[in-house]
Amino acid sequence: MKNLLSSTFFKSLLILICVSLSSFTVYSQVSFGIKGGLNVSTIHTSGGSGLNPSMDDYTSFHIGGLAEIPVSQLFFIQPELLFSVKGAKYEMIMSETAETESIALAGESTISSYYIEVPVYFKLKLDVGTSGKLHLGAGPYVAFGIAGQEKVSFKIKYQGQTVWSVSGNLELFDKDKMTMSNQGISMTTVTDDNMMKRFDAGLATFLAYELNNGLFVSANYDLGLYNTDNPNTTTITMSGGGQPSQTTTRKSNPSSKMYNRTFSLSIGYIF
Repeated sequence: MKNLLSSTFFKSLLILICVSLSSFTVYSQVSFGIKGGLNVSTIHTSGGSGLNPSMDDYTSFHIGGLAEIPVSQLFFIQPELLFSVKGAKYEMIMSETAETESIALAGESTISSYYIEVPVYFKLKLDVGTSGKLHLGAGPYVAFGIAGQEKVSFKIKYQGQTVWSVSGNLELFDKDKMTMSNQGISMTTVTDDNMMKRFDAGLATFLAYELNNGLFVSANYDLGLYNTDNPNTTTITMSGGGQPSQTTTRKSNPSSKMYNRTFSLSIGYIF
């Protein structure tokens, strides 16, 4: 995968696009358009990342523009420039029961990543009756994270009742320090490096229907193929409540992997 996403790969992709654009007489003018819509995303994990292998869906949005470059009457190249928000939700519960007493630590997290994304589709446009055209496309995408955060909250429950809770935000693409406190008890979390890599890449596919007036609807799926997990060390310190401070250090598993998965519904217009 590292070789696939090396600079040689992207140089080859650029050469492929340039050759495609220079090896034909343009069938008609290049068209431009806009699109936007709903993202439903999650993060696939493997290799002991410490997160649940199956994470809950995260709902967000995307918006941007596109160009439609004709190669022939049926075949087109469609690069896009998008602002796209991806992420996932998950929760962790640790509990302990002794005789008639029970205590539990519950943690919830929402990961939000803000990307500038550039997919390049190679697509077919097929006539469907007299009212419009069907678009079928697939191709690579690359993305760069411009901002991101993980919103976390912790609750301590005793006998089923919440007796202590805190919440806060951690930066995803930079090392960070977060302090949360409540009822005289503080939790400080420090990360020594990015929790996630800014770069992402993978395969994008879509199916769309365009009316003769240029209005279209589409369904897209982005399959992330680049591991966005970044090895780091997290230090958590609990203090206050009349008790000595307790510090726990956790190193992420260097073999852990995280991949973005996003299903999108869009509406747009080609001028």
